Amino acid sequence: MGAGLIHAFFVAVTIKPVKPPLAMGLDGALRLTVVATEAMAVLATRVSGVLSEPDIALFVSLCLFLLGGVLYLILTSLIFQRWLFEPMQPEQLTLTCWINMGAAAITSLAGANLSSIAGIDPLTTKFAQLIETATLLFWAIATWWIPRLASLLFWRHMIHRMTCNIGRWCFRSACIPRRPGLYRAKNGFGFLAVIPRLIVWIALASWLLRFAAIAWHPSRPLCREQRSFAHGDPEASL
Repeated sequence: MGAGLIHAFFVAVTIKPVKPPLAMGLDGALRLTVVATEAMAVLATRVSGVLSEPDIALFVSLCLFLLGGVLYLILTSLIFQRWLFEPMQPEQLTLTCWINMGAAAITSLAGANLSSIAGIDPLTTKFAQLIETATLLFWAIATWWIPRLASLLFWRHMIHRMTCNIGRWCFRSACIPRRPGLYRAKNGFGFLAVIPRLIVWIALASWLLRFAAIAWHPSRPLCREQRSFAHGDPEASL
């Protein structure tokens, strides 16, 4: 079902008669296709142990992992083109920019799950080196995004004084718990073992801040975005 929805999305976007310009069309929906693809890869790996034919589930998981990785690289190339060669306004840096990091993180997690059973299943053993290399690549990409996004958010909120409502804090706190799984991909490196132990406390503090903010302002909407459909949507672009 998930694969069918992703396929239907790309078909619908392809045949759409009127399309927005690149700066307006690159929004979070495109990168969520990567997240959805890798989420199915994670699920297939998890359930393979309880199936009568685990090789089929692991083959599907491996294909989804590689497909999602290639899709991420394609979309990221377009995103870099937009960010580097199109003017960027503070209001255009919306919550969807965090999916740049999150999509790479869940791709790394999907690869880590496959790598963890490389010595058990013949299929994953055959592609173990490829899986580990791709996992390390997306781990590095996701880690690279974190200071870049933090710098851009500083520019948005501190330099240009853009407000940050509860909805934004909810979204960011939801992103942070993914990172322990991201760094789990590199358990083979002893010097990185401290990272998941540190990140889990950051994630816990983030969730506590989230619920405290909701309790402090219970009547405020969780996600509030001002949109103008008459003159285009400036917040639709990353």
